Amino acid sequence: MKRLKRSLAAILIAVMLFSTNAYANENEKVSDLIVNVTSDNEGIMPIYTYIDVITAALMIDDNGHCVFSGTVTALGYDIKLEIYLQRSKNQIIWDEIMGGIKTVDQSGGMEYSLDLKPENYYYRAKVVVSVLDGNKNTIETETVYSSTERY
Repeated sequence: MKRLKRSLAAILIAVMLFSTNAYANENEKVSDLIVNVTSDNEGIMPIYTYIDVITAALMIDDNGHCVFSGTVTALGYDIKLEIYLQRSKNQIIWDEIMGGIKTVDQSGGMEYSLDLKPENYYYRAKVVVSVLDGNKNTIETETVYSSTERY
């Protein structure tokens, strides 16, 4: 019992000695420290300046019917919303096989559907959002992806 206590004490001391603390650089932008959001909201939500919410979603049923969509809400600005269905054999190189672009006023979304042939590809939805000022200049751009599905 005494040996066990000594061993545990030694391990605890070793862990405390080799532990380090990490602090963020105060001069670094907060948005540079935040990861992109996916439709299933894993990870940390990013901080946008003008964008409130972006979503990207993809669903493929057993028959190969694919529905992909994207939505966005911005705070008082027009938005250019682009949505694409992408496919890949290896999840490294992605090809855009279908998509659309439209401009919406503050919030909106798009949804497309397509019947896929069973070809053993990975699929995902890509949503690109550009916030436009009064002169139609881009003042913020973000890209998000849905989860990946195989069919």
